[in-house]
Amino acid sequence: MEFAGNRVKEVRESLGYSQEKLGNLIGVSKVAIWGYENGTKKPRIDKFINLVNILDKTPDYLLNRDIDVVCEETVPYSFKLSKKEMKLIKALRENKKLFNEICKELDIK
Repeated sequence: MEFAGNRVKEVRESLGYSQEKLGNLIGVSKVAIWGYENGTKKPRIDKFINLVNILDKTPDYLLNRDIDVVCEETVPYSFKLSKKEMKLIKALRENKKLFNEICKELDIK
């Protein structure tokens, strides 16, 4: 698992939490939070779930597996894609025949 400690720190600070406060909320010490944020320690699954809930972020966000996508139409929007989804899109771009078949099947012009 590629844990994104920098994101934990960013969200923690935006919420105004100290390392100690976040640690108390998820049941670990402030030293553990420091380790998560600096990449020297990874949370156990139960603590990871607590982080997801307390920070109100998706597991993919805390695992650094999401990517913002923005539409270039007149009304911009964004959504998240996992690395797996991005890999699929790249593979489809490389396989024009399969790409065209899927577009035809979905009536995408």
